Amino acid sequence: MSTWGVFFLGVIAVATLGTAVVQIAVILYANRLSQQVAQLSGRVTRMVDEIERELKPLLSSANAVGRDAARVSSLAVVQAERVDRACEDVVRGVDAALTAVQRVSAVVSPTREWAAILSGLRAAYLAFTRRSRRAEDRRAEEDEALFI
Repeated sequence: MSTWGVFFLGVIAVATLGTAVVQIAVILYANRLSQQVAQLSGRVTRMVDEIERELKPLLSSANAVGRDAARVSSLAVVQAERVDRACEDVVRGVDAALTAVQRVSAVVSPTREWAAILSGLRAAYLAFTRRSRRAEDRRAEEDEALFI
């Protein structure tokens, strides 16, 4: 073999050795990286489990709050309907009362007029009876004055 052949054979051997070293380094690095990924995966799994454990009561509480809110909402609708019916009944009652007051007013107006007429007649009667009493009182005073 020629010297050049030996030289190139040495270069090939060195290159092969370098490739093998690089491959071994890559394999070791990949092994270490896979271990770190496995550790990270374990930590992430534990964190997810912990978060899940902490969130389960919160989610169940949120579900309970949602159910309670829906129940309260339905009860509020029922109460609003009751209030609406009660207000409607009150309005009907007030309307009936006003109608009755108007009917009574139609009856009371003539009664007031008759009461005014009777009051006038009474006043006239009292005025006439007072005059006659005054006249009698004056006569009695004059008679007493003459008597003395």
